[in-house]
Amino acid sequence: MLYLGRWKDAIDQRIQTRKSYQEFCNRVRRTIYSISHQLIDKTVECMNTRIADKIRNNGERLNY
Repeated sequence: MLYLGRWKDAIDQRIQTRKSYQEFCNRVRRTIYSISHQLIDKTVECMNTRIADKIRNNGERLNY
């Protein structure tokens, strides 16, 4: 429901909601490059623990 609210807000404000493929690719690149190396390293380092927790919880959502 939250997503639909944002979509409606974008339409109400006449914000462009569709992008070309190239614009989309550029936005994805900017987003990825803006993530700090520390955050990426920390995320990768804890994956073994997260996967084990997920298995132990029978695939259910984890609360971190």
